[in-house]
Amino acid sequence: MTEELNESTKRELQSTKRELQSTKRELQSTKRELQSTKREFQSTKRIKDIATEYGDLGAAGNYTVNTSIAGEENVPIIASSIRVLDGGELNFLTDTGQWFLFAQGTWKSVRPTQPDPKTLEDRG
Repeated sequence: MTEELNESTKRELQSTKRELQSTKRELQSTKRELQSTKREFQSTKRIKDIATEYGDLGAAGNYTVNTSIAGEENVPIIASSIRVLDGGELNFLTDTGQWFLFAQGTWKSVRPTQPDPKTLEDRG
């Protein structure tokens, strides 16, 4: 009888141990998801802050840059802000928070363009 109780207790302990390990894995997974969500929130906040801070530096929209770079004569850009710097560089801030800079002499002109429907669909 004691032997049966010991075996039963061992099985219960093993089952409890497996449940605890499973719970631990779930908690670790939840922690990773929360960290990922936190990073996404911080990134979104940073992008919004950048757009707010630099939003007065030019009109947001789609642009095409005419360059003097062979093979890249017309470069499409989606910008939150656009400006020409004192040194003649063309500077764009994208809606993802990235800066693009065309060095002086590498760009000839910039013009607003109509959004590409495919691009808009990709952006959701």
